Amino acid sequence: MKRYIILFALFSITQLGAQNISTFGLLGNAGNLIQNPGADPLTKFQLSFGAQGTLGISATAGELFSSNDVLGNLLAASTDDFSLNGLVGLNLPHVGFKIRDHYFFGGVNVDVDFGLVVDRDLLLFARNGMADVNGDLDLDYAGDFSNSGARLSVSSRSYLGYQRALLNNSLRIGITLQQA
Repeated sequence: MKRYIILFALFSITQLGAQNISTFGLLGNAGNLIQNPGADPLTKFQLSFGAQGTLGISATAGELFSSNDVLGNLLAASTDDFSLNGLVGLNLPHVGFKIRDHYFFGGVNVDVDFGLVVDRDLLLFARNGMADVNGDLDLDYAGDFSNSGARLSVSSRSYLGYQRALLNNSLRIGITLQQA
């Protein structure tokens, strides 16, 4: 019984993954071959390009566009800073072709991650300059823009792969070489 408990615990905490979770079950998807070079490509030739992106902001559309004064709306929002973040994934060319029982494939992926944070004090300075609450020039103005920042990260990955079908297409063996 002790052995079964240990085996159950071992299997329950072990994660196995031979498939990209976003392409699982999508037969013939070129993305399957990158992580699982034994997947059935279902085609004799494949050329594909793709892009996927996300964009996020720290304010809602109602906060930004409640009036024509977008900068004023940002200042009235309840956040200390305004942030804009995004991630873009580009699948540049993916090429695959089959010659008899051999399938060759390769491609390039590029990921771009970016972000911009603008401090509320910088937004106030952009709107009012060095003016005080009454609109008069304040020569003792000291703005703290330390929460402002930007980031950009670009990474690419290229891959080449080979697959061989054996036993009348009932068994496939493949390998993928990746360069990050």
